[in-house]
Amino acid sequence: MMAYCLSADVQASLDERVLLWLTNDNDAATTVDTDIIDEAIRDADATIDAYCRKRYTVPFDPVPDKVRALSRTIAIYTLYSRKGINDGPEQTVRDNYKDAIAFLKDVSAGRAEIVEGSAPTAPSNRVSARSRTKIFSESDLEKF
Repeated sequence: MMAYCLSADVQASLDERVLLWLTNDNDAATTVDTDIIDEAIRDADATIDAYCRKRYTVPFDPVPDKVRALSRTIAIYTLYSRKGINDGPEQTVRDNYKDAIAFLKDVSAGRAEIVEGSAPTAPSNRVSARSRTKIFSESDLEKF
């Protein structure tokens, strides 16, 4: 499955010093751990799919811009959650995450769409049944 956003999308959204702190448990680390970013993206994408599968066929392919943005937002929140979110700049991360989840809840409930004017493509939840033609009538069964 293709990720909804790229590690580079997350990296472009955050200062490198912040990324070093978010992706490493060693304070002396000098490189961003992209495996941690990729894991956060996978978690974000799973969250998006969980909300959207009720109305859309997931995973999305091609990935709509809105889904890419949601994935990046949720992945950043997930990275911050590794370290703990406090007040201050992290409050914006928390607010963005809450907004993303609220939007996904609206999508799931049918109050919002991933792409304006798009029709949901998820399979219908309708049940259909067929019956066979009767072989024996009630009068035939009374003979037994």
